[in-house]
Amino acid sequence: MEVKVTVVVIDRGSPQVKLTKCLESVTKQTLVDKEILLISPKTEVDAAVDMHLVQPATGSFSQLLRLVAKYAQGEFISILEAENFYLNEQALAKNLADLATNKADLGVAPLVVLDQGTFYFKTNPTNVHKLVTTNNIIPYMRLFEAFRYVQGSLFSRELLVDVLAEQAVKTEQQLLYYLVHACQKAVLLPETLCCFVLTEDHQLPVFKWEEDYQYSNAQSFVQAIKQSDYHEEILDQIQLTIGVR
Repeated sequence: MEVKVTVVVIDRGSPQVKLTKCLESVTKQTLVDKEILLISPKTEVDAAVDMHLVQPATGSFSQLLRLVAKYAQGEFISILEAENFYLNEQALAKNLADLATNKADLGVAPLVVLDQGTFYFKTNPTNVHKLVTTNNIIPYMRLFEAFRYVQGSLFSRELLVDVLAEQAVKTEQQLLYYLVHACQKAVLLPETLCCFVLTEDHQLPVFKWEEDYQYSNAQSFVQAIKQSDYHEEILDQIQLTIGVR
């Protein structure tokens, strides 16, 4: 039996033409059992799409996630912003099948960026490691933009609910970080999923080190150094005693 996926489209007042393109890219997905959850300030949407409209969309990212957890009916969730769109019509179905094959509840797909009419593609390092773990999530976040936001990811609804019950998630980067730490298994997805349309007002997030990344090995290593007998500053003058025999 095919697993149901809820595609969450977040619209913060985007032009109708962009929102329509985004919604149409979702409806063209070959995955049969899917629903569209549109979170938007609009009361009516000019698109012939079967969807569930939820308002408002002016809240924080944390509030948006709680709306997703409340209204999404699918076993898995995929999130898009209205400016972005799905590329391959079979992407959702193929990536969902890859999650099932690997018995994973979280997957991150390679990122495609559209910037001033040019597509840029950065592959996931599948030749290095198939798994996404607590050991490599921080390096992946630094090297690959797909690990700094959730668009292009598929994750179980149950996993999202578990994370929200334990963490105050404020950013997409934080959400992906906590999902990796809470999931049973996370993998790199082989198929591209969506396109991030880069504009002056719609930029890719940069990596930011969060104070509450206490589970990462890097954070533990830094804390261990600070707790040892070390000095952050070196005195300008150091007295040396040299003994000569």
